[in-house]
Amino acid sequence: MKNSIFLPFFCILPCFLKLASGQNDFSDCDPKCVFQIGNLTSKSIGSFPKKCSKVCSKIYIDETSQLSAAQLKSAFKDMKILSGRLEIVHTTFKNLSFLAGLQTVEANAFGVDISGNPGLEELGLTNLTSISGIFFVTMNPKLKRLKLPSLKNAQLHSPYTMTPAVSVSFNSPQFCLTLQEAKILLNHRKINSFVFFSKVCKPGNPTKKNCVVPKIGCENLVGDLKIGPKFDFKKVKTLKFLYGSLIVKNSSLTDFKVFENLMEIVQMNSTKLAIDVQDNKNLQSAMFPKLRRIYTDHMIGVLFKSNHNSLKFDFKSCFSIRNAVNGPDNHFSTLFDDLSCEDMEKLKKPNGGR
Repeated sequence: MKNSIFLPFFCILPCFLKLASGQNDFSDCDPKCVFQIGNLTSKSIGSFPKKCSKVCSKIYIDETSQLSAAQLKSAFKDMKILSGRLEIVHTTFKNLSFLAGLQTVEANAFGVDISGNPGLEELGLTNLTSISGIFFVTMNPKLKRLKLPSLKNAQLHSPYTMTPAVSVSFNSPQFCLTLQEAKILLNHRKINSFVFFSKVCKPGNPTKKNCVVPKIGCENLVGDLKIGPKFDFKKVKTLKFLYGSLIVKNSSLTDFKVFENLMEIVQMNSTKLAIDVQDNKNLQSAMFPKLRRIYTDHMIGVLFKSNHNSLKFDFKSCFSIRNAVNGPDNHFSTLFDDLSCEDMEKLKKPNGGR
């Protein structure tokens, strides 16, 4: 989802939270494990449910709570499942390790909001495996990592048109997502909208499957894939996920069959194209065998220019690529020699064919 059209959500979300902060519907919960107050303070923490592995509440912690990490750790020590919402804003915590025992957040609409915490360096929810609802981690200027090593499933959906399901944005300039976190939080089949001002962390210890430069056997490449005139195409035979740009220039390719397993291209840098294909004089088809999704924050995320003349008539490839681009505002995201897919479809080949 293009970031620029979703900036208003930062003022919209608090309004929704206030509207939803009235009476909580926890009819299916054990009454002894319901914390209706929601707002955790030094006065209310004594009422937090004890000996409950599942707690039902809309937990709210902010700078006025006057609670230490030790107090919160003691209160949350038995809680493994939270049904409702978790909102931690404007606090001075360096991490949220007091929630290290939390495994699941169940929410129909809201979920998790960790925003505006000036000292927060990592989440540290080391046992969190599943989240639902909305997931916001925003405006934490020192946050460099989520640190969600156990996260396996995120069923995230925003019920509001102007509010994304996931926002990980405006954190530290050094912030990055691990490969595992990126795959889960960018899963378009389970999450309907995104806002990311981020990047994917380079693997600290590259393996055969996870690499930072193209190599035989690599499935996940973190970094740009640059294809030139002398590229060894055996290095991309197994590639499935590219976290960077696909740049093809001055190559001898006639088609893209060499990318036989490539399924996703993720480019989070709004100044970079996701696909940049130029000056390939033999390239006559741009159809990718398996490419199903392109994440880009660039207004024109895919650019083909000065390739074989017949490529401008390959409107089917254009539509196929454009349909893979994230977001509803993708109409102008894909250009072939400054032509949209519709423009290409109207062109007539020199011999009169289509």
